Amino acid sequence: MERTSEIARGVKRLAKDFRAVVLLIAQTSRHAGDGSEEVTVTDARDSGAIEDSADFLIGCWRPELKAGLSPEGFMDVEGQLWFRILKARRGMQAQFHVVFDGPTLQVREPESEGVTIP
Repeated sequence: MERTSEIARGVKRLAKDFRAVVLLIAQTSRHAGDGSEEVTVTDARDSGAIEDSADFLIGCWRPELKAGLSPEGFMDVEGQLWFRILKARRGMQAQFHVVFDGPTLQVREPESEGVTIP
């Protein structure tokens, strides 16, 4: 935990010194599950240290990994990556998703709007 705090503060200083956006990716803890459910702030490993230093926290999950999806349900969410802003210093809130095409390694906007999380 102490090492994570040190790294998080260092990344924040680096971003300020260079006036640049720095992305830090954090692994979720095991209790967060398999990545099929929405991620929360507390799901990140050593989340307190990271949350304290971060201006924004964005959670990402893949609903297609959810166990027990019907074939129709799977087809509705296949390739989707969902994102939610979990923390924003200025209070912004948003949720959105993109589609990941594995064979071409491309991320693109979804073709239809109004998609709901299964």
